[in-house]
Amino acid sequence: MAYTLVFGLQINFMREEMIYLFIPHGIRLLGFILLKHWVLPSLFLAQFVTSLLFEPFPGASIYTIVVFSITSSLAPVMAYWVIRGVGVDPVPSDQNQPLSWQYLVALSVISCLFNGPLVVLNLMQQGLYSGPFVHESTKFFVGDLLGASAVVIGYFLAKHSYALLWKVALSRSSQ
Repeated sequence: MAYTLVFGLQINFMREEMIYLFIPHGIRLLGFILLKHWVLPSLFLAQFVTSLLFEPFPGASIYTIVVFSITSSLAPVMAYWVIRGVGVDPVPSDQNQPLSWQYLVALSVISCLFNGPLVVLNLMQQGLYSGPFVHESTKFFVGDLLGASAVVIGYFLAKHSYALLWKVALSRSSQ
């Protein structure tokens, strides 16, 4: 629900140059970080419904929307498995175990590298975009990376702040 709302607001009410901070990719990435593979059906459904409601690519067929939804949903997963291929689990199963910021950055960058080019390739294949591939992929990459960074950093700052406030409240109540 939040994904659909944010996506719709961003696509319909922000100027095109503001899409360089694409929050929905951050929501996808954070969802994967928190729930791992369990979030995939929800990510796909949210992206599919959102694409039907807000038509980010006017004239796109159902096939294009399905491929776009699969691609966008799987970008964080593909990044996760690239890093796992090196022998590291970038997202530990234990939520109390701290995440390494290096792996978090790698997960974000790789996820954005998958999402942008694959979405642009899909649009080009369907005849919905005919401009320069590198230029459009770079726009997607930058927007996705900045949006992912904003959401993920915001979440972990809020989580850390809450934990600190909770400690302070507990220490004051025990006095």
